[in-house]
Amino acid sequence: MLRGPPTPEARALKALLARQEAISEDLMRERNRQEKCNAIPTHKCVQESLENSITFLQMQLKQLRQEQGKQALRVDSASKPTPTLLFCVGPLYSSAKTS
Repeated sequence: MLRGPPTPEARALKALLARQEAISEDLMRERNRQEKCNAIPTHKCVQESLENSITFLQMQLKQLRQEQGKQALRVDSASKPTPTLLFCVGPLYSSAKTS
């Protein structure tokens, strides 16, 4: 079965995941910088800047993850087919033989 272009919901989820990945990488870099600053004498202003940056990135990541959960539900509901009511006429028989 061939698939058509991605739904708007799927594209939005993909964008959220890409942004989440970028922020995760930024957060890792800032933590590495902070670790380096903790190992050598560093001006307090630099340490505070790193702490602020890390806090901000953590908040952004948390918000994106929350939105990702909501968007995943939208994608899931958009991709499900509409339920169809099936009618059964006559008795149903099992193909398995009983002994």
